[in-house]
Amino acid sequence: HRRAARALPLGAVHKVVSVLDEPLWDTEGKDLAFLHSPGSLFGANWIWMLHEKPILVCWSGGSRAQQLNGLASEEVIRLALADAATALGRDPAALREKIRGTYYHDWMLDPFSLGAYSYVRLGGAGSRGDLAKPVAGTLFFAGEATANDGSAGTVHGALRAGVRAADEIAGAGSQL
Repeated sequence: HRRAARALPLGAVHKVVSVLDEPLWDTEGKDLAFLHSPGSLFGANWIWMLHEKPILVCWSGGSRAQQLNGLASEEVIRLALADAATALGRDPAALREKIRGTYYHDWMLDPFSLGAYSYVRLGGAGSRGDLAKPVAGTLFFAGEATANDGSAGTVHGALRAGVRAADEIAGAGSQL
């Protein structure tokens, strides 16, 4: 299990979520849902409406996110919004004026997760399945890193792994 865990480190992710007064994108025609920004620190942005308010999510992962480590949260937010404004073809100041509130999360500093979702290191093929195996029928593992069905790195992968582990525990109940 230790080898498998070492082969499945947690990735770096910085996420900035902002509520806007109004959309800064064309709302006529097709909805804008996901916007890639190759080459920027925040390489992915997505947008949705929540209670009739537009929500802008700026996401930075992997080596790009590692470049943000150690920066003050205000600086990370500034960089995220500048990248989003550029991707949307807007002035960063115009975007900031439309923001009602912003939440920033650094997954590496989260004391409960210590990182975002797992990834398989080179040479780590099979590690998800190895990590998911119970130990002596008394120690069971769940979480997205143990999802060996293509859903690793997702909430539904974590949920599926939890159901799998619960089934294993229930099956071992008569032996405990």
